[in-house]
Amino acid sequence: MVMRGGLARCCLRSSSANASTNLLVNREAPPFDNPDLRRALALALDRKSFIDILAEGQGDIGGAMLPPAGLWGMPVDFLATIPGYGPDVAKNRAMEEHAWRRGTHHGQPRGRRQRDRYYDRAQPAGHRYQEAKAHGFLRDKPRLLSHLTAFSDREVMFFWFKCGDHPGHVKYKGRQMNMCPKTSRVFRYLVSAFGLGAVIGWSSPSDAYIQQIVIDQTATVNFTPIILGTSTPGTATSYTIYTGRIFGELKPNDPDNNKIITDIDLAPKNNGRVEYIANFEIITPSAPTQRSGLMIHAVPNRGGNAINTSALIQGATYVQSGWQGDLLAQCSPSPAIPYPCFDLNSGPYGSLNTTTGVFTPPQVSDVAGVSGLKSLASFVVQVPVATNPNGKERDRGKEDIRTDPITGQVYSHVCTGTNGCGLAVGSAPTSTAQLVIQGPAFAPYQPASMDTNQAEFWTVSFQTFEGVDSEKTPIPSDQWAWAYCPSGWPGTPNPNWICLKNATFNPSLLYEMAYTAKNPLVLGVGFAAFRDLGSFLR
Repeated sequence: MVMRGGLARCCLRSSSANASTNLLVNREAPPFDNPDLRRALALALDRKSFIDILAEGQGDIGGAMLPPAGLWGMPVDFLATIPGYGPDVAKNRAMEEHAWRRGTHHGQPRGRRQRDRYYDRAQPAGHRYQEAKAHGFLRDKPRLLSHLTAFSDREVMFFWFKCGDHPGHVKYKGRQMNMCPKTSRVFRYLVSAFGLGAVIGWSSPSDAYIQQIVIDQTATVNFTPIILGTSTPGTATSYTIYTGRIFGELKPNDPDNNKIITDIDLAPKNNGRVEYIANFEIITPSAPTQRSGLMIHAVPNRGGNAINTSALIQGATYVQSGWQGDLLAQCSPSPAIPYPCFDLNSGPYGSLNTTTGVFTPPQVSDVAGVSGLKSLASFVVQVPVATNPNGKERDRGKEDIRTDPITGQVYSHVCTGTNGCGLAVGSAPTSTAQLVIQGPAFAPYQPASMDTNQAEFWTVSFQTFEGVDSEKTPIPSDQWAWAYCPSGWPGTPNPNWICLKNATFNPSLLYEMAYTAKNPLVLGVGFAAFRDLGSFLR
């Protein structure tokens, strides 16, 4: 900021957001089921050219579905050393030729190279039709990139495939599904369908997957959507917001869809099915005639809101739903309770402001929360706890009962630093802290025993990017306890907290622990819940 003549002149600088553009292929369908071909494809792409054309040079090459900068990104200098991601495209393609020759040994036909056209509606009209080479080694069907469409929305680029033969076609639930945006009868008549559903719910007892949809609350709010293909706001439009819960079942032995889920065979079952519950939100134009049939199923990050109502696409219906099962373990009341913190069977989850359309998650008891309360994540899923059969399993015709808990070694650490950690540098000294995944998200697994002799606790002074620790300094088992002690030793026993005896945590050290935990969650069920809701609504 520069002060001249008593006036403040501000320099505004735009920065990158957590937006990424990714080329997705169906690895189950030929020719992408060949790992050598996928490797050749990864080496062949000229990522810099993609950035220059699609984003006018405003972007960075990334190695994951996150930007290279930031907490979760891969540093640019490190990424450049990985084959296919370096600046020498010619060298990458020489490696590609070698990889492709290997691919021909697996019976993959060597097709002709494709030259595809990209329509970038964010560019000036005179430059709208740009071309980029996509080296695909494919026959006519499926095409690698079939008229990839891009449009700008406040510096964030969204992409989807034009309908046709491409990897967006996937086999799901024994039938072919075209994942392209298209007119959907479900969304054109959503109001009438959910008006009935709010009273009686949706019931589909003849098969697994979504069994019931309960609409807990509705609201009608005016938003100003963005005209498709532009960054221009349209007219104010009435939208209806639905919040509720889905109740679903999975066939654990379904080889096409569910058997891949880790530990699903150890989940409790009802009539041979594994059950789950998730909450959701749907935002759609109130008038059926204003719905284009395009559904966007947004993915919440750590259960946060994933739909920006200030940037809705005109005519689109938005959906978001819970998929991370560990979020319902994020509470630490006293005394401690088993999973989940909030039972979605008990009733509506959270509340919807009928004036603004803002959703607020519920609060639960927590020893460290303001006034003893903590807000949970907005969008969650309640998944099963895996258990071992112990000889007492009974089949009463409706359910089986497993009571023997599964235990196993878990690593976690006390987060020290400046990025949302419980122990921030410069904060007041404390004797109590939590083992966390990152920032405020603490380890979701409670110890199998509160006996500190059954855990290893130590400190290190530094850790490399590759995860190599400095020399470890053990903390004796009699110098700490599983307890919450904001006022010092001994505190109140709590499996979610650690208490140091006659000492405080040092924010300049990293505290690590390996302990025996119990009751693992069948977290893969959360992915299935997200999948099933999208499949049902389309």
